Amino acid sequence: MAYTEGFDRNQAQMFPEYLEDYIDNENPVRVIDAFVNDLDLKKYKFTKIKDGGPGAPSYNPKDLLKLYIWHKAQEGNKKSIALLFHHEQ
Repeated sequence: MAYTEGFDRNQAQMFPEYLEDYIDNENPVRVIDAFVNDLDLKKYKFTKIKDGGPGAPSYNPKDLLKLYIWHKAQEGNKKSIALLFHHEQ
């Protein structure tokens, strides 16, 4: 199933030249991006919704998780962030 995807970060734009240029190298969003990209979402029971229904394709679950984590970080709720990353082994 094809997910709705954003723009390619390395696609040339008018101002600035690349979308990647909008984000500092030290921005916490880069940590969130790398962390979620390395996750095996199936291990954590993230499952794909059945496709074939009417409407637009669904968003990539990894992108939705990144948005959720970023939102929690912006709320300043440090306890929620700590609990989100804590899991029993």
